[in-house]
Amino acid sequence: MHKINLTTAQNKILEKAKITCAEYLIRQMPNRYDDCRQVCSVDFPNADKDIPVIGVLTSISSKTSTKKPMCVMKMVDYNSKWSFSVIFFNQPYLQKKYQGCIGQNFFIYGLLQKDAQYGFQFTNPTYFTTDLQKYMGMNPVYKQRKGISASTYLRAIDEAFKEDLVEPLDDNFRCAHNLPLSKNAGMMLRYPVTPEALKYAMQYFMLEDMLYFAGHLHRRNKNISNTNNPLMSKKDIQQKIISGLPYTLTKGQNDVVNTLGNKMAAGENVNALIQGDVSCGKTITAFLLLIQAAENGYQAAIMAPTVVLASQHYDELTKLLEGTGLTCAFLNGSLKKKEKDSILDKLASGEINIVVGTHSLTEDSVVFRNLGLIVIDEEQRFGVEKREKMRTKAICNPVYVSMSATPIPRTMASVIYGKNVDLFTIQSMPNGRKPVKTMYMKDQAIPGILVRELLAGRQAYVICPLIEENTNSELMADCLSVMETKDHYDRLLYNFGFHSEVLTGKMSEKEMLAVLDDFKNNKIQILISTTVVEVGVNNPNATVIVIQNAERFGLSSLHQLRGRVRRGSYVPYCILQSKDANNERIAAMCQTDNGFELSKLDLQIRKTGDILGTVQSGSNRYIELMQNYPNSYKYAEKLVEELDERGELDQFLKTMDEIKGTEVF
Repeated sequence: MHKINLTTAQNKILEKAKITCAEYLIRQMPNRYDDCRQVCSVDFPNADKDIPVIGVLTSISSKTSTKKPMCVMKMVDYNSKWSFSVIFFNQPYLQKKYQGCIGQNFFIYGLLQKDAQYGFQFTNPTYFTTDLQKYMGMNPVYKQRKGISASTYLRAIDEAFKEDLVEPLDDNFRCAHNLPLSKNAGMMLRYPVTPEALKYAMQYFMLEDMLYFAGHLHRRNKNISNTNNPLMSKKDIQQKIISGLPYTLTKGQNDVVNTLGNKMAAGENVNALIQGDVSCGKTITAFLLLIQAAENGYQAAIMAPTVVLASQHYDELTKLLEGTGLTCAFLNGSLKKKEKDSILDKLASGEINIVVGTHSLTEDSVVFRNLGLIVIDEEQRFGVEKREKMRTKAICNPVYVSMSATPIPRTMASVIYGKNVDLFTIQSMPNGRKPVKTMYMKDQAIPGILVRELLAGRQAYVICPLIEENTNSELMADCLSVMETKDHYDRLLYNFGFHSEVLTGKMSEKEMLAVLDDFKNNKIQILISTTVVEVGVNNPNATVIVIQNAERFGLSSLHQLRGRVRRGSYVPYCILQSKDANNERIAAMCQTDNGFELSKLDLQIRKTGDILGTVQSGSNRYIELMQNYPNSYKYAEKLVEELDERGELDQFLKTMDEIKGTEVF
């Protein structure tokens, strides 16, 4: 790649914007173009517009206004003969520069304004020169970068065109598809002769970006399909466990187990997302897949975000595995060293078939003998790095399954656009489960529904965004804390005899489990908590959840919290309290209880993130190109396949990586 002809300091400024070579500099799109192709007249219809005019300088003087030196040039419009002024602030030297130009024609471009004192005037116009042809055209205006003037930036682009710039596409391929040299397309951006030429250049670079993105996706998916996948054909233990369950699997659960189980049995690549609303029964499907892997001689792991949820998984799995000969272990950060070392040794030797754990499973000390299947429960609670690190512990390309009621935007984008994640949706709910009635309340009063349900013997959650009052934060000034809320509820409900208790992440694991046990046994009627109860808390008798300051929570958290009261056979209620009556997330929660629909809305709000990188949300211009120009992207995909067939794709991607500085998608 060729260096940019700027000073070292100026190049460092561009490097911060990832512009590191001349080839990338010419690909930068201007923010706008100043259209100076047609000279206009100074007249009332053009007031308050950016226009180009030609004026004859009649006089020049200096003044001081509001302590700012002014250079005032009186002019007459070449066409309309209207008089007007050109005013420059803080540039007194211009009087001396242009004193000898009285009677000469000037090209001026800027905002024409009508002033009560000076009449028509331009203030600090964009272009002001005696060279009438210099700016007669479409003039690009690039993003201003501190330390690099606009003229210096334009000069650097012009210098870049003098170099023998590297082309990413082979000449034969380019000519076969009537594509220009990128250098020529860059010239069209810098000096567009016509709007059509400018559009052609923009379309080429848009196509080049699509080729770059589609090419990386194509290569990644091709590499995955060519990897060694585990073969897991035995299902005897799995089928025996299914037949012994005290309930019948729903259609959605059966579809997931059968489809994924058959792919595993055939040795096919499995990278799946199991999506289903809270309480739909995703967990048992994961357990059955873990068991299938284990009975075929592979180790399997399931990672949960909290000790409470992981502990529940371990207890349930242990019961399922009784009499099967398969072993299960629970690994978390609170284990004593001797117990932990024993589990680590057995994992490394292969004695443990299935392991349940939290983030601790990603530690370097955790080594598997033949890990073949990974399940990530509540995947929205894990960072990309944690999830991907689990893959590196496998001996082959593992069966990879993530589960969530509300997948993160990056995962949704991978399903919709990445073409490497298979989506399985469990839509049916177990018998007896009723939909949650979700309502909005503007004030923070205790809902009447909560009192009514408690009097009927039910229980309730109250969720707060803060543990304790934060007097130092203006941002959280209107938020109620767990401790404030407990005092509020205890005071107003004192005569009813209800027992409330708090639950927060500051408590020890032992304290948390004790509170949850009391809540499960109805010794506590109102559990006042932070989002620590978002996953892993199961109390079928809890029918009301009140979420205070609901505007402070994301869609995923709101939906997960709502799911806490969908565990039993009673009608559940979710009360969203907020002063923000127009909040988009709250409105969506009241309109639908479908987690997948909420995830799609979350994708629109938070954007896709980097589906080939690690950022879980945020704008991605490549995805936006795909969304906005679907037909062009399909064409780019066909060209990528052709590049691959010609054996030129890797070189194209390598060159583009060097030009763009190995961009992440």
